[in-house]
Amino acid sequence: MKRKKKGDNLKGYDVYTAYVPHGVSNKYRPISKDSAEYSKVTEMKESLGIGDKEFIILFNNRNIRRKQPGDVIVAYREFVKELPEADRDKCVLLMHTPKVDPNGTDLPAVIEAVCPDYNVVFTEKVFSTEELNLVYNLSDVTINMASNEGFGLSTCESIRSGTPVVLNVTGGLQDQCRFTINGKPLTAKDYIKLGSLHDRVNLPTNLSWGSWVKPLWPTNLSLQGSPPTPYIYDDRCTSADASKALRQWYDMDKDRRIECGLEGSKFIESKESGMSSEQMGAGFIKAINSTFKNWEKRNLVTLWKI
Repeated sequence: MKRKKKGDNLKGYDVYTAYVPHGVSNKYRPISKDSAEYSKVTEMKESLGIGDKEFIILFNNRNIRRKQPGDVIVAYREFVKELPEADRDKCVLLMHTPKVDPNGTDLPAVIEAVCPDYNVVFTEKVFSTEELNLVYNLSDVTINMASNEGFGLSTCESIRSGTPVVLNVTGGLQDQCRFTINGKPLTAKDYIKLGSLHDRVNLPTNLSWGSWVKPLWPTNLSLQGSPPTPYIYDDRCTSADASKALRQWYDMDKDRRIECGLEGSKFIESKESGMSSEQMGAGFIKAINSTFKNWEKRNLVTLWKI
């Protein structure tokens, strides 16, 4: 912090800031189907009662309102409903979340009312990191329709595990998409200029994103807040768009889908993303060293007793 002029508030100072993204552990990693270790993935799949399923959609979020679990269930229903009847039973929505939460809803009741004919399986177990990595690896896609998200750990963990995602373009989830304009990755300065990419009406031209993600563009933007968080945009995407995105992953050649996931895993590990635990640690060290390097002592004060 550099002192520019006398004063007791931050307006009198040039403040050094640095952005250090959340880091995801390297314990989240792809497990090749050709490796001996893949037997653990198969065992986990069997233990969850979905050993015979061929397309697994993972929801790994809290059962709270902003995570939109009801919209995820409707999106899954609409996706399965459009499949040939013979293929519907091959799909499952795996919900790693409490079935009932006062901050969310009664999900079994929701399923009974709006999705009684298709496979939905719950797991409420507290997994270790190693076990959760197996869950990501047995899944074909992870979905996050949260209407606001500071970072979005579940999708970032999924990508580093090599499993592609469907996610809402809001908050920190945008960083996981590797958005580019004319092939150039967006920087913090770009986002300051653009504000956010959640406005589907005014998207930049030539906008592209990573092969590992199917982004969902919000159709409704509402400014919400609470005393601890006075304002945040509540960005609502639609179940119809999510259903179409799931279908795109389903229709993709399975080997290509795996390639997309691996490309995402390499991105999360990279210095460019900064979203691995290794890069997070390096980012903190760099920021702290820069603080020491640029530090200037404040003027001492004298206290007088009156």
